Amino acid sequence: WIGEGMGKWTLVPATAVSVLCGFMIAGVAYNEHAERHGVIVEEIVAREGNAMTFPPAFQDPLAVGVEVQVLDERRGWTRLQIATDKAWVPSNTLVQY
Repeated sequence: WIGEGMGKWTLVPATAVSVLCGFMIAGVAYNEHAERHGVIVEEIVAREGNAMTFPPAFQDPLAVGVEVQVLDERRGWTRLQIATDKAWVPSNTLVQY
């Protein structure tokens, strides 16, 4: 079934390329699943911890429409990252996508 002039060594690079492509596709799929994002849907004062008793994380409240990366969730609070800054907001003040 292998044509004239094509030896078994032709299959080795083709197999290696196929395996590498599979790993690349799996890596992209994992990253898309691992990174969660959200958008603020209610103006809110972001906090340094997961309770209203923690001090504000930023000088100004987060405005509606601010896009964030979701890092963690704990008891009704969501830890998020905006650029290099991290803070907590009540989970009901953002929508994840």
